[in-house]
Amino acid sequence: VFFDYTCPHCKDEISFLEKLVKKYPKGIAITFKFLPLNGDCGSIEKGRDDPSAEACIAAAAAYCANKQSRFLELTKLLFDSYFEKNMQLNQNNVRELAKKAKLNMTDFDLCFSSKETKDFIKDEYNESEKLGIGSAPTVYLNGKLLTAGLRRNDIIEGLVKYCIEKGK
Repeated sequence: VFFDYTCPHCKDEISFLEKLVKKYPKGIAITFKFLPLNGDCGSIEKGRDDPSAEACIAAAAAYCANKQSRFLELTKLLFDSYFEKNMQLNQNNVRELAKKAKLNMTDFDLCFSSKETKDFIKDEYNESEKLGIGSAPTVYLNGKLLTAGLRRNDIIEGLVKYCIEKGK
């Protein structure tokens, strides 16, 4: 799933996909791909209090949380803080959320400001461009794009069940 932390549909989609993983723990795995709708994040200064940087800041934080096996914990906090509490996803706020997610903050800070993190997000954005993805969320199932008409929760679950039963 290609997603953006400032996209309300992405929040709903990821929440649904997490429920599917819990329901079919041995039959489904999700690959999360960052798609900051404001671009590849290459030219955005992460510390700015500029709303256009929020998706990039959140993606960088989540990438670093993933390095500490805390991706889903921080992702939930990021989405909830942005959509439920109207919190801006600036560097200071995201750092506080990382503390709440019980990340090692020394490692988090090193990761957050690293070239590796910037390059990773840029690579994921470039991948989305090569695939012609222009909106979020964009979901693939076993490498096949699920078009908007197929992205109803009942249809996705049916497709997942079919793939599990067929061993695909």
